Amino acid sequence: MSLNEYDKLFIVGSQYFIDKQLSTLDRDDVEEHVYYADEFSADEFISTAFTASLFSERKLLILHRVGALKKADTFLQELKRPTSSMIVFTAVHADSKKSPAIQKALQEIGFKVVEGYASSTAKDVSEAFASRGLSITPACASQVGVALNWDMAAIEREAEKLSLYYMGKESVTPQEILNRIDGEPHEKIFNFLDAFVDRQPDKCIKIFTQLPEPEASAAQIFYMLTTYIMALYFKIKVPPLYSAKNPIFNGKTYFMRTVDSSYRNWRAEDIYKITDRMTALDLDIKTGRIEAENALFCLIGALK
Repeated sequence: MSLNEYDKLFIVGSQYFIDKQLSTLDRDDVEEHVYYADEFSADEFISTAFTASLFSERKLLILHRVGALKKADTFLQELKRPTSSMIVFTAVHADSKKSPAIQKALQEIGFKVVEGYASSTAKDVSEAFASRGLSITPACASQVGVALNWDMAAIEREAEKLSLYYMGKESVTPQEILNRIDGEPHEKIFNFLDAFVDRQPDKCIKIFTQLPEPEASAAQIFYMLTTYIMALYFKIKVPPLYSAKNPIFNGKTYFMRTVDSSYRNWRAEDIYKITDRMTALDLDIKTGRIEAENALFCLIGALK
């Protein structure tokens, strides 16, 4: 079943299930609006839903935390009217059970209910890792789930980080993954990457020198940085290609959020400069003209 077949949806389940369903929605040529039921204006929502978009083919309105709706009757009756907008309501399973009347009312006015599981499973953990190129056993998936309290947002963040950390390695054992989950050296590497994207060279140097084995980590960090720099380049210079649909960035929501929050620190000429420097240093490493650690310090120096 494709959710894009429906104009009105009510998605109920764990937050991970909701996010997964929302990720399948077609957002091409769509004007998107996101609301939260405990802090929104019903009048504004209705006005937005029933006016045409000036710049896109259609609108997508998403209302989260539907279990928090107050005095919903009048608001829901307004939604009976036909509209060219797609309207999606969501509720985590526990909240939806507090307001069963809302689900019934939504069904009565034509909402398709998509209901999933209430909590995350080992299968969800395995899929989060597999989608990022890391295969783990069911036992490992369960251990990861327990270690991170079955918080799928945290699990997906760790899966994404580890996919970058092990990028280029042919095989990764379950024990290696378990050893890295929430490990301090692993976190410091990502603190370094965040500092680099934030253009904080002094902080980069401080974090790098505090790593247990900085020389051994240098090559890995350098090549992880190339992914961030490429993302910055696309974000600033080729925005249509900066998309989760691009295979280069598929499954990398964590680092895309980092880039999204920091790209304003970069001017177009800055990104040209750092990209050229990175390309030259990459060639120097591969031809043996420079050690990875020295190349990394050169790249940090290019931030100044």
